[in-house]
Amino acid sequence: DLGTSTTKVIIGDPDHKRFYAVPFSKNSVNPYLIQTSIHRCNGELTISDNPDDQGLNDIKLRLMERDSKDAITDVAAYIALIVRHSINWFLDEHREEYLDSEIFWTMSVGLPADAVRQLDLERRFRLAALVGAQSALSDELCISESLVSKSYTLVCQDLHNVEVNNAYSEFEDLGCDTNVVAIVPEIAAQVVGLYRSHRWDSHNPISFLMDVGAGTVDSAVFSLVETKQIDKELAFCAFSCDVSELGIVNLHQQRLKWLLDNLPKDLTDLAIVKEFLVNCLDKKSNQLRVPTSIGDYLNNAQICKGDENQDPDTVFKKQLWNHILQGVLKSAKENNSRDRVWKNLRSLICGGGARSKYYREFVESLSGQLSIKL
Repeated sequence: DLGTSTTKVIIGDPDHKRFYAVPFSKNSVNPYLIQTSIHRCNGELTISDNPDDQGLNDIKLRLMERDSKDAITDVAAYIALIVRHSINWFLDEHREEYLDSEIFWTMSVGLPADAVRQLDLERRFRLAALVGAQSALSDELCISESLVSKSYTLVCQDLHNVEVNNAYSEFEDLGCDTNVVAIVPEIAAQVVGLYRSHRWDSHNPISFLMDVGAGTVDSAVFSLVETKQIDKELAFCAFSCDVSELGIVNLHQQRLKWLLDNLPKDLTDLAIVKEFLVNCLDKKSNQLRVPTSIGDYLNNAQICKGDENQDPDTVFKKQLWNHILQGVLKSAKENNSRDRVWKNLRSLICGGGARSKYYREFVESLSGQLSIKL
């Protein structure tokens, strides 16, 4: 689960129905989360579980925004570090359980909900995942920029050979086959969790799900339908889906920038307040607690809200309204107009930002539009 702010890894053995969450720290509040950032030192790349260590952040958002070698290799380097750590941990902890087994590794990487319809973005993520996997399984002791760059070149050649000759040139063991690295909708994992929980109602299969992350908000109206394939429980069918860069850390950053731009010139201790806000702006921690509203950032101060210079809370809500009500819910209703579905549509909110009262109140505000029940 490659998140904008943090990443989580699960190693699964489906044959024996065993699943292992990979820890990255013994001292963290949540040892199973690691910052989605990389650190460079003399060409060597590392990851850190210390929230105060500021490396190269926003690597996922940069990959979503542009198609460039640097954006791809930064994510690939991070994946390489994560994969190598995860495999080493697994072999250290569970080697004896698999002494008589030959392990064949595959990897699934999540994409924002609507990215499955964006073939170019899917190609970028898959290329980054392949380069990262190849780099992780190399014989070199450390993950370096030169190793990742070399893997990038070889994987691109391999993919070209597959496309032209249906043959691999360099990687006989791992290769670039689609069965080795899978790119799947992130929201599908949340749906599987719902299906296997006590909240699943087979008589009411259509649901609305909003996944609030650090950088993005992933939302979809979906249904789980029966399939004729024996080895599959249910099939995931999305009526509509959307991803926007309206996650909780982005909201927090926009609030801080707005406050800095709008502080009164005659404010008492103006320099101290500015320094405080700048320090907050620079601090990017996976344990960040974001206030409910922009008014909670400063004591003894009132936020004057107007039409001309709208505060980020108002701007974000309008954007959420446009993406989710217009782009997801109303679009899905056009595809499935049965009244009984919309009178009691199941609504779920999840992700790290789901604890925020700001997003929960937004979902509750939708209930008057389409009779949604949280």
